[in-house]
Amino acid sequence: MPQPDSVSALPARAEVLAKVRTLLAELLDLETEDPIQETSLLAEDLQVDSLGMVDMVTLVEEAYSLRLPSNTDLTAIKTPGHIVDLVVALLEKKAAA
Repeated sequence: MPQPDSVSALPARAEVLAKVRTLLAELLDLETEDPIQETSLLAEDLQVDSLGMVDMVTLVEEAYSLRLPSNTDLTAIKTPGHIVDLVVALLEKKAAA
Protein backbone atom coordinates (compact mmCIF):
# COMPACT_ATOMS: atom_id res chain seq x y z
CA MET A 1 0.00 0.00 0.00
CA PRO A 2 1.49 3.43 -0.91
CA GLN A 3 2.57 5.70 1.90
CA PRO A 4 0.93 9.13 2.08
CA ASP A 5 3.11 11.94 0.84
CA SER A 6 4.15 13.73 4.03
CA VAL A 7 5.12 16.84 2.07
CA SER A 8 1.52 17.31 0.95
CA ALA A 9 0.50 17.45 4.62
CA LEU A 10 2.66 20.52 5.15
CA PRO A 11 0.80 23.81 5.39
CA ALA A 12 1.09 26.12 2.41
CA ARG A 13 3.33 29.16 2.79
CA ALA A 14 0.24 31.40 2.71
CA GLU A 15 -1.24 29.46 5.64
CA VAL A 16 1.97 29.85 7.64
CA LEU A 17 2.00 33.59 6.86
CA ALA A 18 -1.61 33.93 8.02
CA LYS A 19 -0.75 32.13 11.28
CA VAL A 20 2.37 34.25 11.84
CA ARG A 21 0.33 37.42 11.27
CA THR A 22 -2.26 36.18 13.79
CA LEU A 23 0.41 35.36 16.36
CA LEU A 24 2.08 38.74 15.90
CA ALA A 25 -1.26 40.53 16.26
CA GLU A 26 -1.88 38.67 19.53
CA LEU A 27 1.65 39.38 20.76
CA LEU A 28 1.35 43.08 19.93
CA ASP A 29 -2.21 43.29 21.29
CA LEU A 30 -3.56 44.53 17.96
CA GLU A 31 -7.26 44.37 17.13
CA THR A 32 -6.53 43.44 13.52
CA GLU A 33 -3.70 41.88 11.52
CA ASP A 34 -3.96 44.60 8.85
CA PRO A 35 -0.80 46.53 9.83
CA ILE A 36 1.24 43.30 9.69
CA GLN A 37 2.49 42.60 6.19
CA GLU A 38 4.99 39.99 5.04
CA THR A 39 7.59 42.71 4.48
CA SER A 40 6.87 44.79 7.60
CA LEU A 41 10.01 45.41 9.61
CA LEU A 42 9.53 43.78 13.01
CA ALA A 43 11.57 46.31 14.99
CA GLU A 44 10.96 49.50 13.03
CA ASP A 45 7.37 49.09 11.78
CA LEU A 46 5.88 46.83 14.44
CA GLN A 47 8.00 47.81 17.46
CA VAL A 48 8.96 44.20 18.29
CA ASP A 49 11.92 44.34 20.66
CA SER A 50 14.29 41.49 21.53
CA LEU A 51 12.03 40.20 24.31
CA GLY A 52 9.08 40.32 21.93
CA MET A 53 11.08 38.32 19.41
CA VAL A 54 11.76 35.63 22.01
CA ASP A 55 8.04 35.56 22.81
CA MET A 56 7.24 35.28 19.10
CA VAL A 57 9.64 32.35 18.70
CA THR A 58 7.95 30.61 21.62
CA LEU A 59 4.50 31.15 20.07
CA VAL A 60 5.67 29.80 16.70
CA GLU A 61 7.35 26.79 18.30
CA GLU A 62 4.16 25.97 20.18
CA ALA A 63 1.89 26.55 17.19
CA TYR A 64 3.89 24.23 14.93
CA SER A 65 5.41 21.82 17.50
CA LEU A 66 8.88 22.91 16.42
CA ARG A 67 12.14 23.78 18.10
CA LEU A 68 14.33 26.40 16.50
CA PRO A 69 17.97 25.37 16.47
CA SER A 70 19.85 26.90 19.39
CA ASN A 71 22.21 28.62 16.94
CA THR A 72 19.37 30.54 15.24
CA ASP A 73 20.33 34.20 15.00
CA LEU A 74 17.14 36.01 16.02
CA THR A 75 18.64 39.35 15.04
CA ALA A 76 18.68 38.15 11.42
CA ILE A 77 14.89 37.78 11.47
CA LYS A 78 13.72 41.18 10.27
CA THR A 79 10.21 40.57 8.85
CA PRO A 80 7.21 38.25 9.22
CA GLY A 81 8.33 36.80 5.89
CA HIS A 82 11.63 35.74 7.46
CA ILE A 83 9.69 33.96 10.22
CA VAL A 84 7.58 32.20 7.59
CA ASP A 85 10.67 31.12 5.63
CA LEU A 86 12.19 29.70 8.80
CA VAL A 87 9.00 27.85 9.79
CA VAL A 88 8.52 26.39 6.30
CA ALA A 89 12.15 25.20 6.20
CA LEU A 90 11.86 23.59 9.64
CA LEU A 91 8.56 21.92 8.75
CA GLU A 92 10.08 20.52 5.53
CA LYS A 93 13.10 19.25 7.46
CA LYS A 94 10.85 17.69 10.09
CA ALA A 95 8.71 15.99 7.41
CA ALA A 96 11.80 14.60 5.67
CA ALA A 97 13.16 13.09 8.92
